[in-house]
Amino acid sequence: MGKLLGYLVQYKEAWTLGSYYNTSLQATAVSAVIKGLKVLTLYRIQIAGFTSAGVGVQSRPQYAKTGTIWFTTKLIY
Repeated sequence: MGKLLGYLVQYKEAWTLGSYYNTSLQATAVSAVIKGLKVLTLYRIQIAGFTSAGVGVQSRPQYAKTGTIWFTTKLIY
């Protein structure tokens, strides 16, 4: 036990055997943006708090699918 120091966010492509990517957040964080994800890909995301004693129990996995990249073309005359 101890004072909450922050959160560990782990994510990876769902249903793969690949390793998790890790990022940490400050204890005051209420949201996070994960950059560099693949388009139209399902991800498995888990979060756990950590103290000076170590990392706590992970949350149940949450699944989120990324969207598409929208772009427009402009005609140049």
